[in-house]
Formats: sequence, structure tokens, C-alpha cells
Amino acid sequence: MPRILVVDDQPDIRELLKTILELRDFEVEQAVGGIEALQRIHDPDEFDLILLDVQMPQMDGWDALSTIRDRFGELGPRVVLCTVKGHPRDLIHGWMLGCDGYVWKPFDLNALVQEVGAVIGRSSVDRGRTRRNAIAEAETMLRAVT
Repeated sequence: MPRILVVDDQPDIRELLKTILELRDFEVEQAVGGIEALQRIHDPDEFDLILLDVQMPQMDGWDALSTIRDRFGELGPRVVLCTVKGHPRDLIHGWMLGCDGYVWKPFDLNALVQEVGAVIGRSSVDRGRTRRNAIAEAETMLRAVT
């Protein structure tokens, strides 16, 4: 059973995600923020995926993701950002930091579960390709809005 770490400072969001993912046969653990998440991740294979909010006090998701990549490299734990930050600049920033997926709040629960499954199923080569393609798409979106 795949293990997921849900990181969000909002208890209701954590519980909703935990419930939905457990119904889909994922094992779910929770962390209140970036600092707690980093204290729980000791090994790159400890979790199959980290579902990470961006806007949190003390340590935001950007810094947590950056630290995860510094510790474990580009092919460390898979990380899906789950955030209200959907501007093309935010997308570029997240993908450049090394996220493996991006889901917007408020999220469609079925789409979120599909993204989690897709990210877990990606090979190392596909993870890099997905990042490069997502950055290119976000850059195209940014040019369209500026």
C-alpha cells in the first residue's frame, strides 16, 4: 500500500485528504507544516509521495520542497504541491524547485487522487520529462498573460 505524507497547516484539509486517500487504499500520515514534515522524512523511500501545501507559517512549502531536494536530490521523494497559488510564475517556481505535480485549491477530489496515482506511477525518466514539459507550458502561459 503506497504511503503518503499530507502536509498542511489546516486540520480540516489534512483530515479531508487523509479520508479520501485512505478510501483509495493509500496509507496516510500527516504533518502540520514544513518543519514537521522535514523531521518525519529520514529516507527518500519513506513515503511514496508528499502532498505539500505551499502557504504555511514558519516554513512554507517552497522552502520545504527546496530542502527535500537539497537532501535527497531530484529523484528523492515525489512531491505534489497542493495550493491556491496558480499564477504561471508560481507554477514555474514550483516545477523549477523540483515538484512532481501541482494541484490547485479548492481541488477536485477525483482529479487530486488521479494526480497522486499518476505521480506515484512515473518512472525517473518520466519525472524529469514531466517537469521540463510543465515548465515549458507555464512559460507559455506567462507570456500569454504579460
